[in-house]
Amino acid sequence: MASFSIGLYLRCVRETLGLTHQQVCELTKWSEICTIENLSYIENGKRHPSQHTLFLLLERLGKKEVFGDCYLQTDEYEVLVLEKELSLALGGFRYGEAEEILKKIEARLSTKYLTNRQYLAANHVILDLEFKRITPEEAIELFKKILKMTFSAFETDAFEKAFLTPWEAIIIFQIGNVYGDMGDYGKAVEILEKTYRNLLRYPDKFFYGEKVYANYMRAIIKWKGEMGKIEEAFEMGEHEIEKIFETGYAELLSGLLYARSYNTNEMLKREGITKEERSEINSGYEIAALVSEMFQEEGIADFIRRKIEAP
Repeated sequence: MASFSIGLYLRCVRETLGLTHQQVCELTKWSEICTIENLSYIENGKRHPSQHTLFLLLERLGKKEVFGDCYLQTDEYEVLVLEKELSLALGGFRYGEAEEILKKIEARLSTKYLTNRQYLAANHVILDLEFKRITPEEAIELFKKILKMTFSAFETDAFEKAFLTPWEAIIIFQIGNVYGDMGDYGKAVEILEKTYRNLLRYPDKFFYGEKVYANYMRAIIKWKGEMGKIEEAFEMGEHEIEKIFETGYAELLSGLLYARSYNTNEMLKREGITKEERSEINSGYEIAALVSEMFQEEGIADFIRRKIEAP
């Protein structure tokens, strides 16, 4: 796992906000958080800030509440367990179960922290959209508003060099996919590719986890295929499947195997699919479904099997 560099984090945030070293360091005309030289050393990893200095720098940069090893601000272990269960329920399309888990989290999670409020609000939008309590257009606007609670650079020029926390990356991922579900495939690919490049800016310093990277790539492949760029999507999918066997992150394999069969189907149906080809495509869907069941993702397995067609 890559290490986290507090200095590089501070530099990314400062550059995103367009601030100079002097603007960050100065408290008043006669006092400062630290010297410009000291801040430069901190940003380049040559010096570690004291706890007091770090607190003042984060406060100056507007990141006091966002920074931390644990996104959720809680000392209750059970809440963190519920957070993992919620993630699994959403990933498995078990939205009724997810809503019940979210209610339990909400009852125990303090809303005095900004990141906690962001987490709860984003999950409510995800579920409200799935249960059709809001429209996709409303969901996008709500996601943007929630994202800007901690990340104001979205949809600005500063976004290209901004540092994203893992949860901010997840919210942008949701925005891109809603655009795709609405049929605006170009917008979906644009947002997802731009963010993916952003996440890759400092691969040796910031660690989002293989799952975040792979989910982004899987979504890009999906929406490129829907755009009609089938061959490109297929080649990207084959490359990602090879990477899965290198990284060992097999949980993502089912989605990529599904994409392989789907894109194969789209390429072949242009000239008509033979019984043998249909049988091979169906086998691919079935294998993807079985892999999903290995990870207890019955909802995803059922979705994949609905794609199977009679020869």
